[in-house]
Amino acid sequence: MYNTMKGHANWYEVGIFSICITSDNQYMITGSEDYTVKLYDRITRKCEFVLKGHTDKVRSVCISSDNQYIISSSDDMTIKLWDRMKKECISTLVGHKGPVYSVCISSDDQYIISGSEDKSIKIWDRISQECIVTLEGHHWSIYTICLSSDSQYIISGSYDKTIKLWNISALTKKMKTV
Repeated sequence: MYNTMKGHANWYEVGIFSICITSDNQYMITGSEDYTVKLYDRITRKCEFVLKGHTDKVRSVCISSDNQYIISSSDDMTIKLWDRMKKECISTLVGHKGPVYSVCISSDDQYIISGSEDKSIKIWDRISQECIVTLEGHHWSIYTICLSSDSQYIISGSYDKTIKLWNISALTKKMKTV
């Protein structure tokens, strides 16, 4: 059994590119072609709020393990960090040279990882909002990234038809000692 929800502007004209669910399974967060991030109550199926701030399609969304922060990435070449309770953008991460197609956050909520059309993966410190490391190796756009549950590996998928497994345990040890 399934339930259908509608909610993004002109739902028949725009697509939803990304969806995630809070760790308590109460809320779903979507990113869409209409430049917005929306939070829906899973039980009532109602849109609780809309986050506006991107100037192009929202390609990816994720949420911190404590459900406090929503992270979104966009074709506007930015990553936005939103405070879920305040319903506002608290930071915009800038550094990619192309649309940012995928974003995720480490299990300890310390690092934000982004993958872009510019063929790079960036690791950002959530607190300082600084790009700590840029990883390069793909020959085409990076469309998807994820982190292993222990945050030791980034897995990236690219239009170059490759999947790369990045061992970042040495990098994160170095980052934590800086």
